[in-house]
Amino acid sequence: MFGKFVLWLCSVVFAFSLGAQSTNPKATDSELEKKVRDHIDVIVDEAAGIADDIATEIQKDERVQQATEFADDVKEIIRNTQEDIQDHFGPKTEEGAEDAEDTAEEEPAAPEAATEAPEETTEVPERSDG
Repeated sequence: MFGKFVLWLCSVVFAFSLGAQSTNPKATDSELEKKVRDHIDVIVDEAAGIADDIATEIQKDERVQQATEFADDVKEIIRNTQEDIQDHFGPKTEEGAEDAEDTAEEEPAAPEAATEAPEETTEVPERSDG
């Protein structure tokens, strides 16, 4: 229904535009152009009013209200989750980020030390037969 209305509106605007341009450009009647523009303005204003009425009716629909409530609930859940994360982990600060970077640079050194093999010795302990 709304699509047909938009198509009709476009055809009316197109027809008025063709009518305004069909006259000889040298002999343009400014009064005719003014009337055509006034009519187009009225049509556009009426179309905007109709679109507002349709939008109001759509928002009154139960399914739209349910969808809006659902979206609001999801936003509230997201907001609460963000607050819980900040409460648990603390606010993200630049100092904390720098400390994390320093720690990340130090961590690779520790695994390297752990992976080094102990020095092998060729000494054989002496046996005491004694």
